[in-house]
Amino acid sequence: MYFDTPTYQLYLLHHNNRENRYKIRYRHYTSSGDCFFEIKHKTNKNRTEKNRVETSCIKEYIEDTGLDLIKTNTTIDASKLIPSLWVYFSRITLVNNNLRERLTIDVDISFKKNGKVISYPEIAIAEVKQDSFCHSKFDLMMKNNYVRTKSISKYCFGLISTKENIKMNNFKHNLMIIKKLYNEN
Repeated sequence: MYFDTPTYQLYLLHHNNRENRYKIRYRHYTSSGDCFFEIKHKTNKNRTEKNRVETSCIKEYIEDTGLDLIKTNTTIDASKLIPSLWVYFSRITLVNNNLRERLTIDVDISFKKNGKVISYPEIAIAEVKQDSFCHSKFDLMMKNNYVRTKSISKYCFGLISTKENIKMNNFKHNLMIIKKLYNEN
């Protein structure tokens, strides 16, 4: 469950490629049963920092520990945040301990907003996560098979899939590629 302002200011910061942007969400890990309230911060040094607190379950409001986390780690007015999008997916994680690298593959992706559900069961989003730059075997395999790298945020992808009349100029190319896979025009 992602939170944003009623005018989607957090989404627009990402869309407009602004540095020092945030994503605020609850996240439930089905494999462990753990649930967290999280803040992801993309810094002006192109690093992603994550702060989180454990919680009992996903809620459609931000409880006290989450409010404290927002106040401590952001300049966002938490009183303006509302539930904006549910994102569902299954994740496979592969770990290379020698290179301190993880590969996550998200499948069975679907989004829910205001009762509207959009699913992409045939899409997989793969992401290499590294502590520092190194040559990833996965990246090399993709390059050798002519698979081009595209950057996509599941939150942003979900909003442009479920919300009409939202600014999407910078994401339209990715959406067109995905729709082409589904033979949609």
